[in-house]
Amino acid sequence: MALNQKKHFRLRDIKKNSAETGEAAIPLSLEEQEELFEIDIDKEQHLLTENEQRFIEAYRSDRRKNLLILILSLAVLCVVVLVSFMLGRYAVTPVNVIKILVSQFLPIDQTWEEIYETVVIKVRVPRILAALAVGGSLAVAGASYQGLFRNPMVSPDLLGASAGASVGACAMMLFNQTGAMVTAGAFVMGIAAVALSYFLSKAVGKGGNMVLLLVLCGMTVKTLFTAIVSIIKYLADTEEQLPAITYWLMGSIAKVSYTDLAFFVIPFLI
Repeated sequence: MALNQKKHFRLRDIKKNSAETGEAAIPLSLEEQEELFEIDIDKEQHLLTENEQRFIEAYRSDRRKNLLILILSLAVLCVVVLVSFMLGRYAVTPVNVIKILVSQFLPIDQTWEEIYETVVIKVRVPRILAALAVGGSLAVAGASYQGLFRNPMVSPDLLGASAGASVGACAMMLFNQTGAMVTAGAFVMGIAAVALSYFLSKAVGKGGNMVLLLVLCGMTVKTLFTAIVSIIKYLADTEEQLPAITYWLMGSIAKVSYTDLAFFVIPFLI
């Protein structure tokens, strides 16, 4: 569309000049018209400033570099996943791992022992999927925080979300609640900690640097909730509750099952 408009305006100028000079308008051939278009395009390209050209070159270079990083990251991820299937108390060869995974979708002859299939499908697949989901969620959360605060050093626990979730989970375990209640308590208290950081920064701010105040209030809330976790651990039963709280705070995917993965699908997607 733009080239057609340039062609129309260029031919109109030529006809106008011919009319002013009294000469007959000379019709242009298709090749001559294409040459005129190329000249117009070259002129527009020369009008770009040096800064714009540098920006375009840097943008193209960054795209190529990011694509290369993405490909290498996916390759490393595939290797790590394959190694995770192989290692453990029951060592499984790469060939058997691939055959066991393929056998879940295509009918092939079984050349491996039944115990290896049980270990790979019922134990290691849920763990690997859980690790991928948790790692991806933390990466997205970290990138969102870094984009929001425009600081590459920001982490997801900046506003006290991790400390708040720890308080919710530890409180549920202190009152001997089920696993679902522990998860719900962690989720609710994590949101509550972020909300508390936000409202504190709004109350203290009054026209100040809101980003800086939000970070400072988040650090304050994080310290407060960490102290509450210490109080809960002090009050917990040393035989059962305290080990369970410590184990939860350390984090583990050793007991993850397909039921757990189904339960956490929606939070992971959010």
